Amino acid sequence: MSEGSKGNRPESGTEIAIVDEWTIRNRIYIVRGVKVMLDFELAEIFRIRNQEFQSAGEKQRFKV
Repeated sequence: MSEGSKGNRPESGTEIAIVDEWTIRNRIYIVRGVKVMLDFELAEIFRIRNQEFQSAGEKQRFKV
C-alpha cells in the first residue's frame, strides 16, 4: 500500500451501511440463465436516487 493511501477506510463524510444477506439474495433474479439485479433495487441498497445510480453507471461504461 502506498503512502497516503487510505486502504479500505471510507472517505471522510461517507456512511457505511450493513445490508443483510437475505436483502441482497431476495433481489437477485435469473434472466436467461444470468443472475441480475435491477438498477432501482441497487440504488435502494446504496441509499441513492435511481437517477444518480444510472448516471454513475453511464460514466463507468465509457471508461476503459
